[in-house]
Amino acid sequence: MLTKSPYQEDFKDLLHLIQLMLVIPVTSAQCERVFSAQNRIKSDCRSSLATQTVEHLIRISSDGPSLDDFDTESVARCWMNNSKRPRRIQYTAWPED
Repeated sequence: MLTKSPYQEDFKDLLHLIQLMLVIPVTSAQCERVFSAQNRIKSDCRSSLATQTVEHLIRISSDGPSLDDFDTESVARCWMNNSKRPRRIQYTAWPED
């Protein structure tokens, strides 16, 4: 009803308020999760990490894929192939029982 042309001009402020309400999160759970991730990442042992590294690690922790969905083989291949110097493979897989 509010998207039709006669009402669009009459209720312009109301439409703007509805658009704002659709963007604002209902809870602060995501923000709390990011702060928890920051506390896990920036511990006393890792206090000398660069700011950019911490930002990247927090972004991966909050927005990245779950551990079940993460494909480690493709990431390892990309890391091996995109380095400035050739890397030697010294990795042996865990024995499968």
